[in-house]
Amino acid sequence: MNFIQTLQISQTKDLFRDAFGWVAPEYHLMAWALSCLQIKQFHKEVYLYANTPAARLLADELQLPYTDVFCTHDQLVWPHRDLWALPKIYTYHLQEEPFLHIDGDVFLFDRLQESLLKNDLIAQNPEIATNYYTSVQKEMMRYFTFFPPCVKTDFESPDPIQAVNAGILGGQNIAFIQEYAHLAFEYVDRNIHHFSISMVAIYLL
Repeated sequence: MNFIQTLQISQTKDLFRDAFGWVAPEYHLMAWALSCLQIKQFHKEVYLYANTPAARLLADELQLPYTDVFCTHDQLVWPHRDLWALPKIYTYHLQEEPFLHIDGDVFLFDRLQESLLKNDLIAQNPEIATNYYTSVQKEMMRYFTFFPPCVKTDFESPDPIQAVNAGILGGQNIAFIQEYAHLAFEYVDRNIHHFSISMVAIYLL
């Protein structure tokens, strides 16, 4: 099982000045350090997938002890600034062996059990639709014209959306996870003309 993380940062962003949703930049950086170090403590190896600025920050400036760093995200274009999950979905797509992706704001305080790591699919926790889910769903149904069948089924159901928190995501079933990643990018690409800013279409290579 490979333990992996993803960070892609814009050339215009400065992680020593921009807080990225945290109270202050230093908390964001401390979170990355703690997350990496805790994985390393319990599972020995952890790999980073990043663009060049992110790799330089985490591996060179902060000197976090990643087993290896892959600069795979330099050409990945975000069609909209709110699609912050695309970089890690792209990382899922790159995997050819069982993996567990752990976000930079997730902290392990014990070793994960081998019985857990043998599962086809692993996620942080189940979630029932919150106000955030339902508000985004309404906007998508209003403007989007393409919905994958699985999404369409959920959206047309009277029951609340059921999802999983992807702070931790992965498993043994690589074929399924890659299919999910491809579908996610197709979902974005086929609705790209509905976004509020003009962008070039993105594709999984």
